[in-house]
Amino acid sequence: MISVSSATVSVFVVAGSLTVALRGAEVPLTAETYNQWKEALPGGRVTAAGEIRAPSGFEVRLVRTARDGEGSWVAMAFDPAGEVLVAREDRGLLRIDPRRGESGPAVVVEETLAEVRGLLWAHGAVYANANNAHGLYRLRDSDGDGRFEDVDLMQRTPGGVGHGRNQLALGPDGLIYSIHGDDVMPPDDGFTRGSDPVGAADDRWLPLAWDRFNWSDAVRPPAGHVVRLDAEAGRWELVCGGLRNPFGIAFNEDGEMFTYDADIEWDVGLPWYRPTRVLHLVRGADYGWRGGSRAQPAWMPDTAPPAVDIGKGSPTAIAFGTRSRFPERWRRALFIMDWAYGVIYAVDLQPRGATYEGTARVFLQGRPLNVTGLDFGPDGALYFVTGGRRTQSALYRVAWVGGEGREGEEEEGRKTRDSHEESGGHEERRALRRRLERLGVSGDARRSVQEAWPHLGHEDAWIRQAARLAVEAQPPAVWVDRALVEPPSTAALTALMAAARVGGAAVQPAVRARLLAVAAGDLGEVDALLWLRGFQVSVLRHQPLAESERTAWADRLMAAWPHRSPQVNRLLCETLCALEEPRVVPAVLDQLQAEPPPTQEDALHALLSLRVVRRGWTVETRRTYLRWLARARSTFTGAAALPTTLNHLRAEVEAGLSDTERRELTPELAAIDAAGAPAPPPVQPNPRGFQKAWETGEFPAAAAAPPDAARGRRLFAEAACSACHRAGAIDAVQAIGPDLTEVGQRFDHRSLMESMLEPWKVVAPQYRVVSVSTREGTIHEGPVIAEDETTLTVATNPVDPGSRARVPKAEVVRLVERSAMPPGLLHTFTREEILDLAAWLQAGAP
Repeated sequence: MISVSSATVSVFVVAGSLTVALRGAEVPLTAETYNQWKEALPGGRVTAAGEIRAPSGFEVRLVRTARDGEGSWVAMAFDPAGEVLVAREDRGLLRIDPRRGESGPAVVVEETLAEVRGLLWAHGAVYANANNAHGLYRLRDSDGDGRFEDVDLMQRTPGGVGHGRNQLALGPDGLIYSIHGDDVMPPDDGFTRGSDPVGAADDRWLPLAWDRFNWSDAVRPPAGHVVRLDAEAGRWELVCGGLRNPFGIAFNEDGEMFTYDADIEWDVGLPWYRPTRVLHLVRGADYGWRGGSRAQPAWMPDTAPPAVDIGKGSPTAIAFGTRSRFPERWRRALFIMDWAYGVIYAVDLQPRGATYEGTARVFLQGRPLNVTGLDFGPDGALYFVTGGRRTQSALYRVAWVGGEGREGEEEEGRKTRDSHEESGGHEERRALRRRLERLGVSGDARRSVQEAWPHLGHEDAWIRQAARLAVEAQPPAVWVDRALVEPPSTAALTALMAAARVGGAAVQPAVRARLLAVAAGDLGEVDALLWLRGFQVSVLRHQPLAESERTAWADRLMAAWPHRSPQVNRLLCETLCALEEPRVVPAVLDQLQAEPPPTQEDALHALLSLRVVRRGWTVETRRTYLRWLARARSTFTGAAALPTTLNHLRAEVEAGLSDTERRELTPELAAIDAAGAPAPPPVQPNPRGFQKAWETGEFPAAAAAPPDAARGRRLFAEAACSACHRAGAIDAVQAIGPDLTEVGQRFDHRSLMESMLEPWKVVAPQYRVVSVSTREGTIHEGPVIAEDETTLTVATNPVDPGSRARVPKAEVVRLVERSAMPPGLLHTFTREEILDLAAWLQAGAP
C-alpha cells in the first residue's frame, strides 16, 4: 500500500482542512471544504461548468439542472439506448436524454422505490439497490412504454439504512456484485452455500468500556460487505467483509474489484482511526472494520490492507475509465468521488505482486460539487450527477478534447503498464491468488489443502492470505495435525494462526504449546505478527489461559520486548497488559521515553493498554503515566472522539488508584485537569432581553469592519457556544458539537449564519437528535446511537454517556428529528453582535 503522497500528488490533512499538490502546484481544498455541499441546499446554486477545475485537455459541460419536483439525485446509470437513469433521494427513478440538454424532460419511470443508491443494467433488466426499501429489486418494462411496471423484490436485506445498500456492478463472471455498509445485516436465512470463508470475529484484547457509547458499537462482523448473486438472486454469497460504508464498487481491466471506503472523522488522532481508502477487494478477505476501538489495524496479518489511503472525506460512487475515450493514463484510472469536499479523484493503480498500490490526484473539483453518481456514456465521456441531503442536483459531462497523445499521456500510460507487468510477474501472482481463492469453495478438502499448503509461507502477503483462507475453509480434521508438526517457518506460523482461528477448542492447548516453543526474539516483523496474532486469537476465540500457561507466556513475551517494529510492539504491549503482567508497566513507560519518540497513536495505544494492569505500579511509575496523560490532553491533536477518550481514560485511571496513591498524586491529577479544562470565559453570561427571532435572510452580507477579537471571544461565551463547541484556545465544557476553530474555512457567510440561526435546517447525521414518543406516553430525546430491526437506542443525556434508552419500534407513536443545537440561542443578541460573532468565527479563533 502507498499513501496519497508522491511526485504526482501529496495530501496534507491539518485540523480538518485538506491541501492537494497537483503536478507541483498546490491547490488548496479549504475553498472546496468539508461542508461545501451546503451551498447547494434548496435556495442555493448549481456550479457552472466554467467554475469546475479540470486538467488541461478536458472540457466540462453542464448538461441539465434538476427542476422543481425532480428531487435530489443520488445515483445514475446509462441504459442501452444511451439515456441516463437517475435515482431520486426520496423515491423513484427518472430517465433523461443527455443529448437534449436543458430542453429535455426528466421522465418518471418508477415512483415507489425509496432511495435507490445502486443501479445496474444487466441480464435484460435494471437491478436497483433500494436502501430505504430494504432490498434489491429487479425492474422490467413489460409493455415497452419506457416505464418499469414489473418491480420484483429479489432479496430482502435487513438492517439499518445509514450505511446501507449501495452501488452494484457486473463482474467478469457475469454475476452481480452488491456492496453494503455496516448497517446492513446478513439475510434472515444467512448467506447461501458457496460464500467465501471470511471467518471474521471481533478478536480484540482490550476493548474500551466506553465503546458502548459509540454510535457504531452495534457493528459486528462481517460489518460492511460484498455479496454476489446471479440474475435470479438464487445465490446470495458473501464475498468479503470488514468494510465501514463503501458506496462504490468497480472492476478493472484485469477483472479485479475495488471500492472506496469511508472513515469515521470523529476518530482522527486515535490509534484506530482509518482514513478513507481505496481497497482491492478479494474473495474471503477481512478489511478489519468493527466499530470504535475494535477496528483492526491494516497491518494485522489477518486483515487486508488498503491500496491507497486518501484521508478525511465522504466517499460516493466510483468507476474505472475503461470505457472512456480518454488518454491511456486516464483511461486506466479509477475515478472516485468525495461528496463532502466536492472532488473527483483519479487513482492510478499499478500492479504490485498479487495486488495493487497507487496514488491519487485531483481530477475535478468545484464549489459546490456534491457529487453522488457517475458513469461513462456511449460517447466515451464521463457523466456525473450531484445531489444528496436534499441538495440541488445537476447532470454534467466531462470529455477529452485535447487531441491524440497530448502531453505524451498515451505513451506514458502504455509504458507504465508494460513495465509493471513485465517486472516481478504480477500477472502470474494474481492468477495464483485467484486460483487459491477458488479452493475455498472447491468441495475437495484434501486436494485444496494439498494445493494451498506450499503457499502458506509465500513472501507475498496476499498469496499467503489466500492460501490460509483456502485451508481454513476445509474441515480442521483434514489439516490441523499437519499444522502442529510443520517445521518452524512463516508457513508454520500461518498454519498455526489458521488453527487458532478455526481449529476448535480441543486443539488450542497444542496450538499454544507450539507457539510458545518459538524463539520469538529472533523473528522478523512478518513472523512476529503472525506469532502474536495466533496466540491472541487462540485465547480470544476459544479458551482462557491457565495460570501456569499465563506465566510461561508472560516470560516469553517479555523476552521479545522491545521489538524493532512499532507494530509488533503494539501487539506485545496489549497482550502483556491483557495478561496483567507487572513487568510491562516500567518496560512500556521506558519505551515511551526512548528515542525516537513514539507517534501520537503509539503513545495513546500504550496509555490505553496500561490502564488495565493492576499490579506492578509504583508511585513513580504512576506519576510518569499521569504526566503522559496530561501531555496527551494538552498537546495531542484530533477530532471529537479524542478528548472524549482522554476524559474516559482519566476517570478510569483515577478510579483504580488507592486512597494513598490519590493523595500522593494530587498534583499530577490536577495537572491533567488543568491541561484539559475549558478556558474560563472573560465575561460570564449575563441575562439578556429578547431582541428578535432572527432569520438567515436578514444577514445577506458579512460585517464590513474587521472583527474585534476580544468582543468575538466574549460573545462566544455569552451565547453559550463554549458549552458544546471548541474554538481555538477555548475548550468546550462538553465537546458534543463540532470544533469551530476553522469553521470559516468550512462555511461561507450564508451557511454559517444558517447554522447559527436556523440549526434545524441541515443537520449532519452525527449531530441529529430525535424525540421519540411511546404508547405509554414516555418521551425519550437524544441521538440514536444504535438501531436494529426492532429497537432504537437513544442517548438521553449528552453529558452522561451512560444514560440511554432502548425503545421498541413497535411502541413508537411519534418520532421527530431535530438538531442537537437548541434554536433561538441568538434571539437575545443585536444584529451587530451576531455579525461580530460570525466575523470572529470566520476569521479563525486563535
